[in-house]
Amino acid sequence: SFSKLKPLDAYRWDLVGSIAGVAFFSVLSFAGLPPIFWSLIAGVILLALVHDGNLKKFFLQLVAVALFVVFLAVESIGPNKAWSPYYALSWEDQSSGGVVMKINDVATWGQADINDESPYGFIYDMYTKESPGEVLIIGAGSGNDVAVALNRGALSVDAVEIDPKLLEIAEKYHPNDPYSDPRVQTHVDDGRAFLESSSKKWDMILLALPDSLTVVLGQGSVRLESYLFTEEAVESYREHLKPDGVFAMYNFMRESWLVDRYAATLAEEFSQSPCVIDAEARFLSVLVATDTPSSLDCPNESSWFASLDTPSPVSDDQPFPYLRDAHIPGFYLLTTLLILLVSAFSVRAAAGSLSGFRRHYDVFFMGLAFLLLETKNVVQFALLFGTTWFVNALVFISVLFSVLFAVELSQRVKLPKPKILYCFLALSLAANWVIPADSLLSLSPIMRLFFAGVLAFLPIFIANLIFAERFRGEKDSTVAFGANVLGAVLGGLLEYTALLVGYRSLLFVVAAAYTLAFLSDVRRKSYNELKL
Repeated sequence: SFSKLKPLDAYRWDLVGSIAGVAFFSVLSFAGLPPIFWSLIAGVILLALVHDGNLKKFFLQLVAVALFVVFLAVESIGPNKAWSPYYALSWEDQSSGGVVMKINDVATWGQADINDESPYGFIYDMYTKESPGEVLIIGAGSGNDVAVALNRGALSVDAVEIDPKLLEIAEKYHPNDPYSDPRVQTHVDDGRAFLESSSKKWDMILLALPDSLTVVLGQGSVRLESYLFTEEAVESYREHLKPDGVFAMYNFMRESWLVDRYAATLAEEFSQSPCVIDAEARFLSVLVATDTPSSLDCPNESSWFASLDTPSPVSDDQPFPYLRDAHIPGFYLLTTLLILLVSAFSVRAAAGSLSGFRRHYDVFFMGLAFLLLETKNVVQFALLFGTTWFVNALVFISVLFSVLFAVELSQRVKLPKPKILYCFLALSLAANWVIPADSLLSLSPIMRLFFAGVLAFLPIFIANLIFAERFRGEKDSTVAFGANVLGAVLGGLLEYTALLVGYRSLLFVVAAAYTLAFLSDVRRKSYNELKL
């Protein structure tokens, strides 16, 4: 516990454990190992920590852990089951060939023979050229779109899929074996990140069923595909098309306003309104846009027109296409409030009376601000480098190493006074406001990584110099750390304000929290001086 060690030594071990946890989880994700391996490692560590020499108690703990491991083994291991860095995957063979894929137990797609092109052939039926030429497919997944593109005479196909395991299964089972065609080149990457790193132009860009069912490590409401639907993304699609190229997207959308939002985004970026085919019986919507009318044969009844209640397009700063209006859903508020209450009771049980928190308002606000900074960094790097598991793991480990470096430096170097550090912190936050994340997209990957890293991790580093200096001489480190944790939980609640104002504006909340931390620290020191 914190009370048995010097405050910064205890904090150092907490950070080292967190880094090890993220690293182990990343390795297990990379290897595609099922949860039984996670639970075995966690179970062994837990048993080692709680063992106090009482063999009877240890036996009961061992039985409890073993039962949990067996339960996970039954659930996660079996024929036609696999684990990717993103999903639990399971599949069933089809009599017609190929497989039906379930992602997190939800039937998501089935592989189809090219003799059945619906809905994959709609786009080509409207395309006026004999051959689709060079095609980019984002969300290639099942291989159906790749097979149809090849069947329609594509000269080349760049197939982008974010999930390596999903792609591996699709390659193995598709009845037409499209991925073995020499015209096809596969790319395991985030679709937006792939585009930003490529200078190639295509005759056709297809966004194929991009519905991930997964959020970016629980941060806010950003999903794996969120940055594929923004105004800036559509602008990028347009820039990567040849002069007479065509962009198309399709999905099964149960809300007509969502179709209108996507259509409005296409209409805003392209020189003419998109063509929208809406098969209401199946909730299927196909949207096609181009700057060259002669490239597209759109039936009159399929031409899209905006209405008064058409939702506005979404931006990279507020990438929430599934939220019709800017608001915080009640479910989010209720869930986070419950988490806050449970956390308060847990901290109360571990640290004693919450009355001691009155002397630790500053570390409470530091925890709040830190969580928001971490959230902003995860989302910012997802935009700049893709919503892949590797990028997210890299961000979390980098954040933790920034904190650890600050702690180690504070132990070895005499730091400036807190008010000077707070001034440097304010300047680093101001730099993040002046230089928006999307302005870095035009840079080369190396320069983008350098500037994004400086902007993201400098405030975290400076803030933790302040925290380390404050925490060093803390007499009641358990209560102080508990206050910091509670602040972080409240920061998790406030992160949802991004749904209202966007992620960039979270910097104002961060700045306000650090201002309150500074004022609370000044007040605490004045109170201590009066007592003396």
